[in-house]
Amino acid sequence: MSTTTTAQVWTIDGQPVPHDIYHGTHDIISNSAKEKFRESRKLYADLYIRKCKPFSDPTPALLLGQWAHLAVWEPDEFAALPTPTTAPLKKAMAEAAALREALLANPCTRQIIEAVGECEHSVRWTDEDTGLPCKCRDDKLLASGQILDLKTTR
Repeated sequence: MSTTTTAQVWTIDGQPVPHDIYHGTHDIISNSAKEKFRESRKLYADLYIRKCKPFSDPTPALLLGQWAHLAVWEPDEFAALPTPTTAPLKKAMAEAAALREALLANPCTRQIIEAVGECEHSVRWTDEDTGLPCKCRDDKLLASGQILDLKTTR
C-alpha cells in the first residue's frame, strides 16, 4: 500500500536547481533512472550504484527534446547555446527553434506558454514505501498550481 509523501521544492541558496546539477545528481531517483532499472537491473547498478559505466552521449533525438524545452521554456538559454558542428545536430537545433515558433503562432498555446509560472520546477521527496530519495522536474508550474509538460516525438 502506497502512502502520501510531501514533496518539497528543490532549490540551492533559494534559487532553482541548475540543469547540470539536477541531471547530474544520480543518487536521487528520477523517472529516467526508474526506466533504466526496468530496462536492466545490471545497467542500472552499473550506472547509478557501482558507477563503473559512463552515461552514453545524448542522441540527436534526445538533444532535440532538450533543446525544444529550452527554446519553449527558457528561450534566452536556448539562444546562448553554441552552434552545433554536425549536420544532424544543426537540424535538431533548427527543429527546436521551429517548434517554438509554431507553438507561439497558435494563440492558445502562446497563452499557455506565456502564463505566469516557474519553468524547470524541481521537486524532491522520499518514497515512504522504499525509503528512496526521488526527484522530478516539472516543465512549468503555473501560478494556478497546474503543471505543464512538453513532449516531443518523431
